[in-house]
Amino acid sequence: MSRWVWSYWCLLVCGGMVCADDAVHLKSGGVERGIFKAVTDTQVILSQTVTLPGGASAGATRTFALGDVDYLEFGWFPGEEAALADPTIQALESLWEVSLPHLHRPRSRAGAVGLALGQALLGSGVESDWKRALRLLEVLETKAWDSDIRARATAQKVNAWIRLGDFASAENAARALLEQGNPVPFIELRYAKAGQDFVALRLLEQENPKWQEDEEIRPERMRLLQEALDALLYPSLFHGGEANLAARGLLAAAEVNRFSGLREASCGNLADLLALYPESSSAERARQLIAELTGPSPPQINPPSPHD
Repeated sequence: MSRWVWSYWCLLVCGGMVCADDAVHLKSGGVERGIFKAVTDTQVILSQTVTLPGGASAGATRTFALGDVDYLEFGWFPGEEAALADPTIQALESLWEVSLPHLHRPRSRAGAVGLALGQALLGSGVESDWKRALRLLEVLETKAWDSDIRARATAQKVNAWIRLGDFASAENAARALLEQGNPVPFIELRYAKAGQDFVALRLLEQENPKWQEDEEIRPERMRLLQEALDALLYPSLFHGGEANLAARGLLAAAEVNRFSGLREASCGNLADLLALYPESSSAERARQLIAELTGPSPPQINPPSPHD
């Protein structure tokens, strides 16, 4: 859908009101406002309402060579602000369709719309949506004008690969981002792997109820336990500034230790969490778990999930 078709539709549904307020900022210092009829890599066509003598008004179009333009100011599409504030896939898909042609243009919000749509798709719980998100993020990564949008798209790709089970691709990208100073994707990857290790640990114990007596099973159980704990404690040990992620890891480590019968270690994890991150999103659950550990009934075990 062209910007002009979208704007014309806006005029119809808004009862004649101007629903978008675009502007051409010229290198000469002038500013012309209206609605973009067309924007190409060589020119901008702006639709304006001109006031005539006597107070009447009429429509007019003006064409500006892109070489004379300092920058373009893109007005808000109907529903754009609401969709970005409370994103849904359906609303964001419509916005993405009309925003995509401007993805490479400075100051357009197309990248923000694309990131929001990618996040919504990743949160849908549907594998086909995760694949769509990955394709969308690859477009953002290569074509968005804003370097911050490109970097955030790369980070979101790690989450897409995690959901799709492509841990090799996720690790390559996460390690590269870690070297660039962004530890969050690598923390998320390790958390997802810890979830898998914990699930495997529980399954191993279920299938081998006498694992304590099995010399072949015990080392594998210990490996799964240690790898899960190493991954979960990683953010609090090396990236303590990521408070919520570090606290989440400590809480999950406490759950894993409690499941494994390591009550003292579990209490230690919880004590560290409450001492270091008392205001984190995991603190309330940590207080509940401490009460359960010291009370008469055993706590509920909540393994870390690869998709949390």
